[in-house]
Amino acid sequence: MLVLLGSGETAPAMRSLHAALLARVPEDRPRLLLETTYGFQANAEEMTAKLLEWFAVNVGSPISPAGLPRLDGPDTLARERGLARVAQAGYLLAGPGSPSFALRQWHDAPVPVRMRAMLRHGGIVVMASAAALTAGAFTLPVYEIYKAGEDPRWLAGLDLLGPWGINVAIVPHYDNAEGGGHDTRYCYMGARRIDLLESLLPDDAWIIGIDEQTALTADLDARTATVSGRGGVTIRGRAGSTRLERGSMVSLDALRPAGMDLPSGAVVLPSAPDSIGEAGLLAAFREALAASEIDRAAGMALAAADGGDVAAVRSMIAAFADNAAAPRQADPREVADPFIRALLDVRAAVRADKRWDLSDLIRDRLAAASVVVKDTPDGPVWEFA
Repeated sequence: MLVLLGSGETAPAMRSLHAALLARVPEDRPRLLLETTYGFQANAEEMTAKLLEWFAVNVGSPISPAGLPRLDGPDTLARERGLARVAQAGYLLAGPGSPSFALRQWHDAPVPVRMRAMLRHGGIVVMASAAALTAGAFTLPVYEIYKAGEDPRWLAGLDLLGPWGINVAIVPHYDNAEGGGHDTRYCYMGARRIDLLESLLPDDAWIIGIDEQTALTADLDARTATVSGRGGVTIRGRAGSTRLERGSMVSLDALRPAGMDLPSGAVVLPSAPDSIGEAGLLAAFREALAASEIDRAAGMALAAADGGDVAAVRSMIAAFADNAAAPRQADPREVADPFIRALLDVRAAVRADKRWDLSDLIRDRLAAASVVVKDTPDGPVWEFA
């Protein structure tokens, strides 16, 4: 499922949506917040803390940080650990910030590939506000145009819906009215600039506008799209616009403007998962690692390296590091020894007082717990039966 929010990922109207989505995620798959969209901000850590608290308190389903505020830092292992978490995720939320910054950070990293893999293999990707701008084939660099005065233009987006034949630019904040005396609709572009931007799109592309505090949920298995929240969704083509009000449920084909058919020769991906692929290989690798089958896991890593799958190898290295850093299960002898030694000291004391009945009682109780005591010239020793 791909869920696009016009804004308000933590608005009251979105609480029930997040709860319903998270309820669909298997317990063994991480629920993650992808911080990259705002990772450049000085208050990035504070924003992460507030978002995590909101989910824990208001939704009742905690989510965890992916650990990827930036992907261009010097800590390569932290980056690979974050990417490995994303690869395992069943729920991934990205939200406010800068779409152009996020795209630059993700450009040379496998984040878009892993988002697409989630959409093919049963995951849920939620993109709000700035992140929603990146989800289409074309991305609006809103800050550069609105704040810095650059000419209207499009950036290449993630194209998450392209495999399903939907060649769009996603425009959140579609009904924004913050400008008061000036037009800030259409994600702060206003009517004049959105018309110009629309003319810059290829003939086979169009705009999907999503109102604030509104969600467009694309169920790619069922091939349906649902509108929920406060407002509606606008399908905007050159021949006119179609409006989907909240409560609407339509086929994915209805996300194309009237008269805009699937391009000739286009192949729409099936909803069923591929053969094993990267996701399956990594899942099998992690199963081997979790079962402490280190040789089998190492064999898979070598096979991935021989096959030139650099992204899989990097994920496996990070998983090996996590496995090595995880707390080891203590030796049962080390855990039990202080307690058994204390009993043996008591046993020695009662034997010195010739209290053979108490000495035998301690020995018998230890034997019942599978502890065998042997008296030697150097004192008693014990072992598990």
